[in-house]
Amino acid sequence: MEIKSSISRGDVAIFWKKGKLYEKVTSIKPKLVIISPFVDERALEGINKLGILLYRET
Repeated sequence: MEIKSSISRGDVAIFWKKGKLYEKVTSIKPKLVIISPFVDERALEGINKLGILLYRET
């Protein structure tokens, strides 16, 4: 789970890589969740493409 005040495209990539490393080390696929009130449009594209769950206030 990642909780941030804003999410950029780079933040999404780093978070996804952390999830992949966790899966490699533990052999358990994590459910990736981001909580943020502001999400950049390019970050939103990455979130949708990678299957990350997003919670934000709209």
